Amino acid sequence: MNTKTTVTIVTGPAGSGKTHRCITEICSALESDPAGPPLVFIAPKQATFQLERQILAARQIPGYTRLSIVSFERMAEEILASLGQAPCPVLSDQGRIMVLRAILHQHAPSLRLFHPTARLPGFALELSQTLRELQQHGLSPKQLRSIAETLTDQPRLENKLEDLATLFGAYIDWLNDHHLHDVGSILDLATNALRAASKAISPPTTRKPGWAGLWLDGFAELSPQEIDLLANLLPLCDRATLAFCVESACADLPTWNSAWCLVGRTVRTLISRLEQIPNISLTTETLPRQPHAGRFADSPELALLEMSWESADRIRPKIEAVTNTNPAPQPQQPTRGHGQSKLSKHQGPPAPIRIFRCSTPQFEATVAAREILSHVREHGGRFRDTAVLVRSLATHADVIRRVFTRYQIPFFLDRRESVSHHPLVELTRAALRTIAFGWQHHDWMSVLKTELLPASDEAVDRLENEALARGWDQSRWLANMTASDRESPDQLEHLISAIAKPFRELTAALESDQNKPSGRSLARAISRFWADLKVSERLADWSRESAAPAPVGTVPPAQLHTTVWEQLNSLLEDVELAFANNKLDLREWVAVLEAGFQNLTVGLIPPALDQVLVGAVDRSRNPNLALVIVLGMNASIFPTMPVKPGILSESDRAVLANRGFDLATNERIHLAREKFLGYIAFTRSSNKLVLTYAERDAGDRPLTPSPFISSLKRLFPEIEVEVFCPQAVQATAIHPHELIPRLIEIVPGLPQDPACDSLTQRFPELQIARQTALVPPLTQNAITPAVAQKLYGPTSLRCSVSQLEQFAACPFQFFVSAGLRAQERDILELDARTVGTFLHEVLAEFHRRLAAAGSRWRDVEPQQARKLVADIASETIQSYARDLFRSSRDRSLTAPALVGILEDFVEQCVAWMRAGYEFDPCAVETAFGTAGAPLPAWEIPIDPEHSIALRGKIDRVDVYRDPHTTAAWCVVVDYKLSENKFNDAHLANGLQLQLPAYLAAVANLAPGKLLPNVTECVPCGMFYVPLRGPESSAYSRAEAVADTAVNRAKAHTHRGLFRSDALAQLDRLHDKENCTGQFLASRRGKSPRRYTDAIPPDAFQNMLDAVKTMIRDFGQRILAGDVSIDPCATGTAKVACDDCAYASICRINRSKHLYRQLAPLSGAS
Repeated sequence: MNTKTTVTIVTGPAGSGKTHRCITEICSALESDPAGPPLVFIAPKQATFQLERQILAARQIPGYTRLSIVSFERMAEEILASLGQAPCPVLSDQGRIMVLRAILHQHAPSLRLFHPTARLPGFALELSQTLRELQQHGLSPKQLRSIAETLTDQPRLENKLEDLATLFGAYIDWLNDHHLHDVGSILDLATNALRAASKAISPPTTRKPGWAGLWLDGFAELSPQEIDLLANLLPLCDRATLAFCVESACADLPTWNSAWCLVGRTVRTLISRLEQIPNISLTTETLPRQPHAGRFADSPELALLEMSWESADRIRPKIEAVTNTNPAPQPQQPTRGHGQSKLSKHQGPPAPIRIFRCSTPQFEATVAAREILSHVREHGGRFRDTAVLVRSLATHADVIRRVFTRYQIPFFLDRRESVSHHPLVELTRAALRTIAFGWQHHDWMSVLKTELLPASDEAVDRLENEALARGWDQSRWLANMTASDRESPDQLEHLISAIAKPFRELTAALESDQNKPSGRSLARAISRFWADLKVSERLADWSRESAAPAPVGTVPPAQLHTTVWEQLNSLLEDVELAFANNKLDLREWVAVLEAGFQNLTVGLIPPALDQVLVGAVDRSRNPNLALVIVLGMNASIFPTMPVKPGILSESDRAVLANRGFDLATNERIHLAREKFLGYIAFTRSSNKLVLTYAERDAGDRPLTPSPFISSLKRLFPEIEVEVFCPQAVQATAIHPHELIPRLIEIVPGLPQDPACDSLTQRFPELQIARQTALVPPLTQNAITPAVAQKLYGPTSLRCSVSQLEQFAACPFQFFVSAGLRAQERDILELDARTVGTFLHEVLAEFHRRLAAAGSRWRDVEPQQARKLVADIASETIQSYARDLFRSSRDRSLTAPALVGILEDFVEQCVAWMRAGYEFDPCAVETAFGTAGAPLPAWEIPIDPEHSIALRGKIDRVDVYRDPHTTAAWCVVVDYKLSENKFNDAHLANGLQLQLPAYLAAVANLAPGKLLPNVTECVPCGMFYVPLRGPESSAYSRAEAVADTAVNRAKAHTHRGLFRSDALAQLDRLHDKENCTGQFLASRRGKSPRRYTDAIPPDAFQNMLDAVKTMIRDFGQRILAGDVSIDPCATGTAKVACDDCAYASICRINRSKHLYRQLAPLSGAS
């Protein structure tokens, strides 16, 4: 009795019938004995479903039970099960990466080379891929160390291999300690089990095969690990057929630049290994090309392409070359360029090979869509007979999905979608980050916005605004609401309580382990957290709510949510398995879980209906194709550039190869792989091949054609490159969508009739065009006066002076602020605005306390004023903005500096008032024109029917009572954090309107409004007063410290404009040698001082009158509907957009916009 296994290695080029041979043998075995011993067909994981369909359709087999179509990993599991091996826990790829991330954290300090990068995101994934490669080629940590010991002359590589050995050994020890195996070691387990089973069979001549037959197909490369498994599996089979796509199984290895290099190396290695096994009877068989049968029977051009692929650069085909079968273009069609033809609708049989040049990848997808529809409608094809192939879906997937959806083409996108940002993943990630990193606002808001909490989107938005405005931290979220919080107008405490309860329990569970939980504790805490939030029920609701079909080419919501739920539960199982008793800091757990989250993907179920296959060349499997369209035939896209080296560079791999460990990955292998994939793509179709390339990519970068295009044109010199012309599409429309641009032009003018209504209902674009035609045209930069009156008021335009400055800077900015009433989100933070508000509040309270005591600023000593303002500031700090200054260490250190600023400022102001400043503050933080304000709005008539009512808040009003009249001279003061001054151009164009308008508003007050017994307010001056001036320079430190009083006076110098005849009241000592220095002055030689901010009284009054006229003009333009996006240039390198909060609304292109230049200052101005 012959007990040897008959192994046949079948080789042959594409289309020679290798897969058909395997399927025929399998079908014969199934028909002869449906209940016989098991059969197995090993194929790539992504090809198993298609092979099942082919076998069931080959001879109308109703079904089978003895055949398994599996990948190598699944085969290893079946081997262990069939040999009675106890199932062992297997760590998934995500679990493997998480373990490696934890190992990197533990061993980072001791690593020689990887110490700086060990904790970087993504390094654990790189390490996982490298260790998987080492496992596949049989390299152990001990071997790595032995190689490293011989590399004393290459210290960098020595250190790298030592680190890899350390990490690899730690990983193996981790698996052994936890009694686990990973996907990479399961093949070794199965191989060892087979070896043990073979030794247990005695005598060998009486062995009973475990499998009646084994077939293998679809592999271009086999790792040493897979070859080792095959070598131990085949003796336990009765027969085996191993098919490879290579021209022949010759003894000579193909050269590295041959398309057969990869597969030839694999076949020769496999033959050498199997020849050493005594229980195997090995034969090889080469299937010849069949020009008149098989895949290319109806297309001699494609047969020639397959036969000549290896020598396309040299061959000059003797048979008649393929010609373009398109008819000559009609006169109304675009003329053909030199050596090129335009895409046109053609009659008769299609050209078997076509090449299109497109301007962008989107037009490549458009060409594919038109070719597919032509194939189905005009040539009787099916969608499932068509495939669109790319080298990588990353470059074309989105445009293909968009274009095919528009052309209503059913398609299957053969790729796995990342779900690392699915709401449940985001919830888990953000919840752990929130607890680990002290309840950072962005982490907590990420939790709230997952929609997995019991809160509506509107409630979450309100809650976020409230949290930002109030500065809520962990104590506010987890503890009971305080009384001040209950005063919130939104009354959100019930919602907060419902949301915070699961987080309180999760926080308590993690804190019970001092925030260093074990894997088992963490997994159970997260599971309870999900249960408390009823996550599974919420995901089920989402699946049921998504009743509408998912967009073509996307994962259906029900499948997506179910798969994510299963994957995350599996990830927690990995955590519990691999980290059962390992305790890690919570922050490290965040990094470990993040490493697992990044690798979560979900894929579509393969198509069972009539759909176009869209996939990558190296992944998708579908041999029965009549039309293949290959997109992205550009250099660096197909073939791709060599991948960026990972942990092991090409030179590192060369060193390992010289030591007998060839990892079979280098630049030459990459080029050979690309050439083989090009061969696969070009020979997949049986009838027609369409190739496209783009001139520019999605980022508008230039592209060049692929070298494969050049080889194809050398092989077929008469093939013309056709240029896709989008403008010619309407003349040869193959889908109604292509007519929409023309219909948009004519449909709005057509009368209402059933046919036109049906057309507009079918295409939303046409409906939008018809509705748009009914809207009266508006100018781009204006709204109608009627709309303006509805926005701003029918008779009185009420706005603030600051908003008028916005209008001067850009009318659209005013429209958004005052018309649409858009507001910036209120955020409680220690920024310049918050600091300014604090300083204003303290100074206002300082004035109020002096007034309550019947005192003026000048009535107190400077040191008394200094102490009083310090006390007020200290009291205000305790409760200001809900303990803003005490909420963090950095903010608490800011408070003393602000107190010092106030002390210096008040001391200097009081000193000036006692020395020479005869004006006294009479009103601080005084509002006018607002609800409850002590002063009325300043009304300015625009026309007989409309007026403008200005409102605002004046920081300080100082007055000097004329002893001879009932009038009071008035000065307005605006506090600034730093030095500021008037700019003539800004003042003349309304950009510095605030102080003049405030002064004019005070001057126009009715008698007795500002002060009792004051019948007239005479405007005298307006000043910017710096609370914290610039640091003064000095020649030495001693000089700077010695004269602090002079430096302090310079720091608070008033800058502004004032009437020259009021100088004596502003500074009694202005003409003395010891003048106060309160106002800016210069002195040349022995001449009197010149006060640069002083102007004649008539000019000063004319300026205020001009301000009133400018406000009236602004009001007229606003009520006329001016909303133009017309920002001005406010300086040589500054524009109004720099300070605008509404850039996200107007979306102006700042690099191309022509900014309005400010009008120059005229003599009248």
